[in-house]
Amino acid sequence: MGNSLIPVGGDVVVEMNGKEVTGSDELIRMIRDHRPGEKVDLKVLRGGNLVNIKVTLGEKPGGHLQ
Repeated sequence: MGNSLIPVGGDVVVEMNGKEVTGSDELIRMIRDHRPGEKVDLKVLRGGNLVNIKVTLGEKPGGHLQ
């Protein structure tokens, strides 16, 4: 992969909607391009295996996105 790995609950996010995630700041920007309730496709490294999952984005606890 050659890029930063982003740990999320034990998983490492490597792609979102087919676009490579190269760092935590990029992942945050990618998520901010979407609204709560939208579904996104993630490719994660889980237990040494790449797994494709679909997730529904929620609201940031305690307030608005910054």
